[in-house]
Amino acid sequence: MPRLNNRIQQSILSKLDESPLSSGPFNFEFPDNNPIVRITVKNEEDYEFEISENGNNTFDIVQKPGEIYSTANFRVQNLDKAIDLIRPWIDTLLDDYKARSIIYGEFEKTWLDIQDQMKSHSADDSLHFTLGEKEQILAKLSELEEKYHELLNKKKITPEQFESLKEILSEAEKQADILPKEVWWRSVSRKIFNFGKLILSSKEARQLLLMEAKHLLLPESNNQH
Repeated sequence: MPRLNNRIQQSILSKLDESPLSSGPFNFEFPDNNPIVRITVKNEEDYEFEISENGNNTFDIVQKPGEIYSTANFRVQNLDKAIDLIRPWIDTLLDDYKARSIIYGEFEKTWLDIQDQMKSHSADDSLHFTLGEKEQILAKLSELEEKYHELLNKKKITPEQFESLKEILSEAEKQADILPKEVWWRSVSRKIFNFGKLILSSKEARQLLLMEAKHLLLPESNNQH
């Protein structure tokens, strides 16, 4: 069976990027046999989404979790409809995390607090970062990476979790040259908090992210209050 072409693969990745989580927390595979699409959450074997071709332009979907049960199965008439089920699966996945993770509320409360403080920040957030501001940002991102490297050395997080964070921070560094300030702050803070909620399994690693969040993510003028 041939592999899905690049256009369709990109449309699937776009579904993930457009979701509240972006594509960061996910692994995705496009094998040349069934399932032709396999999406999993990094370091979480209980969450996956698979699409298999069933012939006659029909496709079978297996998703974990389901809306009612731990697994749900669907059959749809074309590939576009199968791909459209990715976003509802992510919503179901988030609901499942909310139900099982007490610390989810702590992350969400802290993130919302950061958003509220951003709203009162100066109007120049529609502008891009100055060189000095960018240097401060890079220092904060480097500091966060160093702290989690220490946790890696203590085996409080896995190498895979550390690499996931490095990918987020690398992308944040690149986007600091492109995005306006407010857009950058909101995008990066959401991705880092999603990393904390969905990727980290160590209590110490999660608590560190909560403690460091305002220092690392708030603009300097807010962070001094």
